[in-house]
Amino acid sequence: MYTGDEWLKVIDEFVEDTRFPSRAAAIRSLVILGMREYTLGDPRRTNDEPIKNKNGEYSPTTIRELIHEGKENSLSLKEDGLIDKINNQLLDIIDEDPKIKREGWEVYR
Repeated sequence: MYTGDEWLKVIDEFVEDTRFPSRAAAIRSLVILGMREYTLGDPRRTNDEPIKNKNGEYSPTTIRELIHEGKENSLSLKEDGLIDKINNQLLDIIDEDPKIKREGWEVYR
């Protein structure tokens, strides 16, 4: 995990590499992007578009895809909202899977 000073260095490098006029503007933009990603999920697809693999077949989202790679990017189950993120996507995953039938709050295969 980064310390406060290390985060500032990363942000300052980001500001230098982009067109943001200040550190604050860059951080605001990154926060908004993160909120949108969390809310909307994968920005490359619409909510009503099933996830398909390269063969065109349905490929369900796995918990593995919601977890960042590498120990340095680890998430806390309690503090980073991973459980909330899984809960927020659960109904979408169930509704998109052609092998899962849903009737109200009842689901089965």
